[in-house]
Amino acid sequence: MIGVFMDAWYEGLPDDERSILDPLIPIILDTRATPGIEEARALMAGDWLVRTYAPV
Repeated sequence: MIGVFMDAWYEGLPDDERSILDPLIPIILDTRATPGIEEARALMAGDWLVRTYAPV
């Protein structure tokens, strides 16, 4: 999921700005986890959305 987002972001940037994402590549590699962990991450993101972002 993170890789798909990063790929779309990278492709959307102009050629001269793509290098800003290069330092992030080693950080996001191998971040895929088990389905249970992915579900927990999704629930945490949804919780943040409801509690923090939505009230604003």
